[in-house]
Amino acid sequence: MELVDHFGWDTLHSLIRINCFASKPSIKSSLKFLRRMPWAREQVETLFCAYKDGGTEESYRQALKQLGIQQKGKRDAYSDSQQPKKQGIDPWAKSR
Repeated sequence: MELVDHFGWDTLHSLIRINCFASKPSIKSSLKFLRRMPWAREQVETLFCAYKDGGTEESYRQALKQLGIQQKGKRDAYSDSQQPKKQGIDPWAKSR
């Protein structure tokens, strides 16, 4: 809740690209997601620790970068090594 009060949902989403910060964000939906996804929880915890140390937005980005999290435009913020491997089938392709 402190992070939302300090940054707002838009800035949180720009720092950590997870959908629960962008699409109808709420504390309840975010906590539910973060409880199930350790990689996302680790990113938010890193951001929170940097915030508690009195850092700037750039220091937050550097802390996330040390975790291997690169900002990738509209893609998720976790590193390529954590991206699912392509199997030759696009699960998002429209079926005919």
